Amino acid sequence: MATRKKDRIVEQTLDKAVPGKQHVKSMSRALELLQLVSRKNIEGARLAELVTASHLPKATAHRLLSELVASGLLRRESRIYRLGQFAYEIGIAASNSFNLREVCQPSVQRLFDASRGTIYLAMRSGDDCFCVDMKTQVELPWMHEYGPGSRLPLGAGACSLAMLSFLPASERAALIDKGAARLPKAGRAQDRSLGEKVEETRATGYALTASDVVRGFSAVGVPVFDKAGRTVAAISVANHSSQMTREYALRVRLALDCEAARISELLNRRVAAV
Repeated sequence: MATRKKDRIVEQTLDKAVPGKQHVKSMSRALELLQLVSRKNIEGARLAELVTASHLPKATAHRLLSELVASGLLRRESRIYRLGQFAYEIGIAASNSFNLREVCQPSVQRLFDASRGTIYLAMRSGDDCFCVDMKTQVELPWMHEYGPGSRLPLGAGACSLAMLSFLPASERAALIDKGAARLPKAGRAQDRSLGEKVEETRATGYALTASDVVRGFSAVGVPVFDKAGRTVAAISVANHSSQMTREYALRVRLALDCEAARISELLNRRVAAV
């Protein structure tokens, strides 16, 4: 405790000595809180949860959250925080210049027609996998929790595992160390470690998961690369584990490879046209 207090005093002294440092730190902390709320936007996030996740003092977290609410980036409803109107407006404005969902809709539809499973399209957002689109035949209650706009830690689920597995080595290793503890309970209870799953995915070229996020459901996912070979997104097909036979998984994997190549080509064309 004494060491922590000493470190805090040193940090506060440095903040006062370096002009603008406190402002930058406040902005960084506010953005972290904004991202934490977005992870739980459906059910909403409470102050106590955000304090625990951010490791911020309660008073600091409350002050920053109040500022985010005042700006419209967050809204508060009976002690619950969710994304606000201005966050929605920013998303709409950003989609005018980069709309991954629009570019990928034909691929999502073709995969759905071929598999009759649940199709996920995702992109990376910091240490998370962000669901951009989902198409399913029958909606189940848990799908609202993992549908468009939801987040999972990198490594949880087929899309997320496919993205993590093909990041640069140093970045991949750091995220594996950090992400293992953040995996859903279903994923943590499995025999294989996150590192082992990544190695297997890199060896085969695709991610195959079983009950990683939702028990009883399996999925196949592949990464989407840009022209430079960087992972920019991922796409997957999920279905009841009883339906995920070897033949079905192979057929789905081939279809995913084809659509991932198409998406990469379309994205590269858009970049070249700008």
